[in-house]
Amino acid sequence: MRRFIANEIEFKLTPLATSETYIQKIRSEVFFKGKTSVSQSQKTLNIDIILNDYQSPQVKIKTIDHKVTLDNLLRTQEEITLKMASLTNIVLLGLNNKGHINTINNHTIIQQKWTILKQELEQLYKGNTAEIYFYGIDKKIKDAEKLLVDFQQNRLFGLLWNGLHGFYSDDDSKSKKRIKIISNAVEHIPISVEETITCKQIDRNEITLQVTGQLNGNETFIKKIESYFIRNGGNKKFKFELTVYNGVFKFNLESGLLKEVTLVIETKFGDSYTRKDQFNIHNI
Repeated sequence: MRRFIANEIEFKLTPLATSETYIQKIRSEVFFKGKTSVSQSQKTLNIDIILNDYQSPQVKIKTIDHKVTLDNLLRTQEEITLKMASLTNIVLLGLNNKGHINTINNHTIIQQKWTILKQELEQLYKGNTAEIYFYGIDKKIKDAEKLLVDFQQNRLFGLLWNGLHGFYSDDDSKSKKRIKIISNAVEHIPISVEETITCKQIDRNEITLQVTGQLNGNETFIKKIESYFIRNGGNKKFKFELTVYNGVFKFNLESGLLKEVTLVIETKFGDSYTRKDQFNIHNI
């Protein structure tokens, strides 16, 4: 069966059970208020495609190993970061044929794990800040749609598919565009990015996609971010900018699974703030 037709590639998950392992690395460097902080994480992810007769393939993602290194200013958060990550060390997700994560099939189990972990954390962390934090997690964990949005972000499972299946042309002189929302870009404020997707190469077993982006101009998001920086001493003459947004995605054409991705995102606000996020996932 052909994997693509003229100008529109038919790129779907092949209905074959398979298992793959990936290394996911994330590095964030932030300069703000005259100080630079660096945070890094590395995960080993095992992915199983589970088939059934009546539904789309179910994807089981198991985190085998997770290491987090935070800057000295954030070192006290390392333990709670790892504890929170344990809630999603096994997830069962549903995918549609465009490569979008659209369901969480073990949502109840994640809720149960949070109920137990919350009791433990409440013994360790006291005060208003902790209460506000736990309240926010409560709302997210209980709401499957909000949790799903979180799973779709780059820092969790979004880059493994990223909704790119079928979203491009096999003519590399043509590009396609879409809007991507990146949550928690600056102090829990999202940004809206207009992505341009170009097919760079197709061979018998692999496809390579180039993804670039620019701010979509969502005035609500941008004004909130700029107001945040101005409240923290930033100069009103500056504008929040997305200075770099560049990624390369390689997929296996037979299975539809990711082989490798690199994505770099850089933002700035004048000379008072810069952030560089580097994402890498590769098959091992």
